[in-house]
Formats: sequence, structure tokens, C-alpha cells
Amino acid sequence: MNWYPWLNSYYKKLISCFQKKYKKNSLLLFSDYGVGSESIVYAIGRWLVCNNRNGVKSCKTCKNCYLSISKTYPHWYNIDGNSSYLNISYVRSLIGKLHFFSHNMNKVICVYNTENVRESILHILIKMIDKLFVNTYFLFDSHNMNDLVSLVRSRSLFLSLKRPKKKFIISFLKRVKKKEVSSLDIKMAVDLYSGSPVYAFLFLERNKLKDRLRFFNILNEKILHRDVLSLYFELLKDTHEKVCWMISILLDTVKFLCNIKDITNYDQTNLIKNLKNLSFSSLYKMICSLISFKKEVALDFYKNQEVMIFDKLLLFNFLCFKEIF
Repeated sequence: MNWYPWLNSYYKKLISCFQKKYKKNSLLLFSDYGVGSESIVYAIGRWLVCNNRNGVKSCKTCKNCYLSISKTYPHWYNIDGNSSYLNISYVRSLIGKLHFFSHNMNKVICVYNTENVRESILHILIKMIDKLFVNTYFLFDSHNMNDLVSLVRSRSLFLSLKRPKKKFIISFLKRVKKKEVSSLDIKMAVDLYSGSPVYAFLFLERNKLKDRLRFFNILNEKILHRDVLSLYFELLKDTHEKVCWMISILLDTVKFLCNIKDITNYDQTNLIKNLKNLSFSSLYKMICSLISFKKEVALDFYKNQEVMIFDKLLLFNFLCFKEIF
């Protein structure tokens, strides 16, 4: 996992709590998406299993560090609330493993996207926290504070990770990317992902600028040729990301109609002008429909994704033909 400079102070604060032998054996990190909480959870887990800690750092050379880095540490368990394969049987088998003697090796259970873990499973995890298993640590990562997550919070060391300021994020990205990416593209990446520093960094790091430009060129061409439905095959790959890009261009169209100059996709004025004849009502319907679909794709709950893609394109196609042409 990548490490980011704004995480340092949070990490040191949490490690100092563990060094003081804080009574609770669980930690709950709360943050917006794309701030880097997953990286902190992983780093703390590595520190907990390390045999030769150097202050707030893990040594990276002991056997346990080697195993955790190679993802083969025998008592490290990951649970993801967004996974459709997570079930009660897996959690119950985990309870059985925690009862076994582990030769003084610490056990780490990392629970990502806690807010999306099923109620029955989260209740089991809460009971596991209350049992206080020896040398066992629960590290929860959540992006939404619902009632069940609040129960976890009452039993855990709690820390809220704040999103860095936009100026700091842009400065960080400029320093990392140096002359590879223009200042306008860096600002666009930050706005495209709603100020998320991690998502903006990964967008630039993976050279997604070219993919985005190519996708918008195809979208513009399909709109002009009244063939939006043929976007179906284009959306089968990187669906979540491309849907996010479509939402951003529709929001830019709303801004354009409201004479707001600060648009995200500064290089897509032609596409925005081709969409400007859509009414506010149609734009609203399309944006809401895509946001709903994006959530379902992210949660991996909707199995027949192809049908959903076609359904959204049918709506897009209908509104475009009805109002643009």
C-alpha cells in the first residue's frame, strides 16, 4: 500500500496509544473515502506483529515483518464489508482460529468498509471484541457512522481522519508528479474525485488521463451520431471509474447552464456544449440514475451488471434523442 505525508501525525498518535498499553483491543478509524485510512490500518497491523519494533516503526527485517509484507502472516485476517462473498461461516471459522495458541504471536483482524458489513456479522465481531482474546487486535475502517458502527466505536479507540486541504493536495501532487502533469490536469484530477487525495494520486499515477480523454472522445462521437447504446462495450471495462467520469461531465453541463465558470473537465467544452440542450430535469434524472448505479457497482452487490449498464444507456439514449436532436 502507498503511504502519504498527511497520515504521519495520525499514525504516530495511534501507535503512542498502543505503546502506553491502552486497555481496549480494538481501533476504529473514521474517514471520507480516498483519504488513506486503509494504509494506516495496514501499517498499524504490521507494527503490532513486528518482533523488533523501532519506536513507531516496524523493523521490516524480522520473520513476522517478512510474513506480513509477503501477506503470508498466519494470524492476519482481512474482512471487507463490500465483498459479496463475506458470510457468517467465515466469521465463525475465524472465532475458532482465535482460540488456538499462537506461540505469543499477535493476531490482527482488519475490517474494511465496516459500515457495509451485514448486521448479523458485525454483531458477531462486536462479541469477539468483548471477549478480549489474548494478543488479538481488531482494526476497523469505516466511512459512515451508522448505529452498528457506533457500537464498535463505544468499544474501541476512535480516531477521525480529516481530508487534507485542497491547496495541500495540489502541492503534494505537483511535488510527486513534478513536470509529468500540468497544473490544470492536477486540479482537474482533484476536482474529479471530489477532493480525494488518494484517488487523485492514483488517477495520475496510473496515467488515466489518456483513458479519460479517449472515453470522452468516444462519448462525444456517439452522441453526435445518435448511437449512445454502442457505449455498452466501452463501459464493460473500468465501469465504476467511467460512470464517475460521466457524472462529472453531466454536472459540468449543469454548471455551464448556470453560467458557473469553474468546471471540472476544462478540456471538454465541445462535449458540454453538445449536452447543453438537455433540460435540468433530464440532467437530474441521468445524474441520479448513474450515482445509484455507481454505488451498486462499488458494493459488488448487483450481479447482473451488464443489464444495469444497458438500462442506464437506454435512459441516456432516450433523453438525448428527445431533447438534443
